[in-house]
Amino acid sequence: AMTILEADRKKRKIIPANLTFEKKLELKLGKYHLKLIHPGLAHTDGDLYIYIPKWRILITGGLVFNGVIPNMGDSTIESWLAALREMEDLDAEVIVPGRGHVGGKPIVTQMKHYLMELKKFVIDQLDDGKNLPDTMPLVKEQLKAKYSQWKYFDQRVENNIVRAYVQYSANR
Repeated sequence: AMTILEADRKKRKIIPANLTFEKKLELKLGKYHLKLIHPGLAHTDGDLYIYIPKWRILITGGLVFNGVIPNMGDSTIESWLAALREMEDLDAEVIVPGRGHVGGKPIVTQMKHYLMELKKFVIDQLDDGKNLPDTMPLVKEQLKAKYSQWKYFDQRVENNIVRAYVQYSANR
């Protein structure tokens, strides 16, 4: 006998995309003008944000987490920072993050600051010749002051330190 889930899966059809783009795509949906921007490999390689100029709304997807520590398993910190700087430059008032509550422009800046501080604290340890096991508790303690209230701090921050350590030690 087939389970309901298997039967449901058999009914599904995969519909190929009828529209693709590399970097930017502008769409008009009725009277709405949407700008879709793919910043490249940032949080993930499939990141996309949508800017609606008329309403000054920015839908960030996984590029902005409001009060939530991101899972950075597929992240490239430098590109992510560049994408956040681009978003800060947009005339947007309402920010719809991938995780956490809707907010204003400061949530984009807070996300940028988390990544900048993670990067700086890890590079400081690399400059001091510290290995990863020594770096981990020191950077976690430095981040704790500002970010321990963010959701998933204890579950994700160590993996993020590893990700930053690997990326910035590779450039040496």
